[in-house]
Amino acid sequence: MSRVSVINGAAGAAPAYTYRGHSDTAPTAEYEICFKCHSLWTTRPAGQSDLALFFNTNNPSFHPVEAQGKNTNINANAFVNNWNGAKLMYCSDCHGNDDLNPVVRGPHGSQYRYLLQQSYTASSAQRTMASSEICFVCHRYDTYANDSASTTR
Repeated sequence: MSRVSVINGAAGAAPAYTYRGHSDTAPTAEYEICFKCHSLWTTRPAGQSDLALFFNTNNPSFHPVEAQGKNTNINANAFVNNWNGAKLMYCSDCHGNDDLNPVVRGPHGSQYRYLLQQSYTASSAQRTMASSEICFVCHRYDTYANDSASTTR
């Protein structure tokens, strides 16, 4: 399967891309397939983010898609479902079929915005998050969003 690999520059800067064709024998990372359409490698629809910029390992903070995160010593109790600060994630850990849509399967088969497997409300305003939002498949709700939790590990 063809894909594009990235060489990250400074934080917030667009990476350099290398096309990897069908005959390339280098190992394939899932994000390399996704970046073919969801990065500056190609012309994206208006309003679609460049995901390669978000996951740049030189950013001060990023989800560990391309490489392990910077803070691997996060308390294990801040996570759920066997996640931890050293674990890598795949695009498909969050994006994919929501199991509520029996017709469309795979990474583009969700009723939720951003093709997430569960709901998430993106907002720059302060808000109360629901424990059912996708963040809390990995992150412990009581640690990150529950103001009335007795302890926030």
